[in-house]
Amino acid sequence: MNSMSNHKLSTLIEGFPVKGVKGTLSREISSLAFDSRKVKSGGLFFALNGFKHNGFKFVSDAIDRGASAFVTETPVEKLSDFNLSQNKVTAIYVEDCRSALAWVGAEFYDQPSKRINVYGVTGTNGKTTVTYILDSIHKVRGEKTGIIGTINYCYGDTNLPAQITTPQSLDINRMLHEMTEQKTRHCFLEVSSHSLALKRVHGMYFSVGIFTNLSRDHLDFHKTMDDYKEAKKGFFRYNHIEKSVVNLDDSVGREIAEEFPRNLLTIGIEKSADVMAEDYS
Repeated sequence: MNSMSNHKLSTLIEGFPVKGVKGTLSREISSLAFDSRKVKSGGLFFALNGFKHNGFKFVSDAIDRGASAFVTETPVEKLSDFNLSQNKVTAIYVEDCRSALAWVGAEFYDQPSKRINVYGVTGTNGKTTVTYILDSIHKVRGEKTGIIGTINYCYGDTNLPAQITTPQSLDINRMLHEMTEQKTRHCFLEVSSHSLALKRVHGMYFSVGIFTNLSRDHLDFHKTMDDYKEAKKGFFRYNHIEKSVVNLDDSVGREIAEEFPRNLLTIGIEKSADVMAEDYS
């Protein structure tokens, strides 16, 4: 990981809707973490709520490991411990800790998605195939590329087996920053429905956003098809996308094209689209 200079806490959260603060915002933050076991001295800890645990239960461990501040969804008036009265640590209360992690991570790494062409690919099927095809095309042109997806996280000398399809927002911002340091021009990112629901790409800048299709899958997570569909639409609703590429052969694709028509390129086989395949056998 490339070293980063310290950032003032007030600068990192500037512009984000904070609901309450206890402690000073003048602290210098040297690192970020959402896993208390990875907190370093002078770091900022994000107490993310999971499916089984409230992230607040790990705040004490984070402070013991040197965190100088933490972000929580627990109102500050309920925080009676953690040396707040002695001004040894700062608590920041937000409505959505995952959105805060995405925001602060982007600020900490100097908005890396603005400094590299990011192609986000979402859909039930075809994400990996599309990212690898695009990666191959750009490599043939002699351009430096990176991939973050189901199989691996690959850029420069880094080639790591993927833990999950779309990493946490902090890890994405770190990897994009490392790509920019290596003069990588393009990153092809698989955007899963889980990652959209969990705000892992929230607020990112995409040169291109691609929708492949939607079929009945992942309902163990989303519960209903409507929830699943809305998660996919959220990709186009909550991010900065310069150009959208949408499959009109898919019914949800047609909804997306209608709802988000700005800078849109449609593709298809059966439906009339801007780009259509004629011989694909």
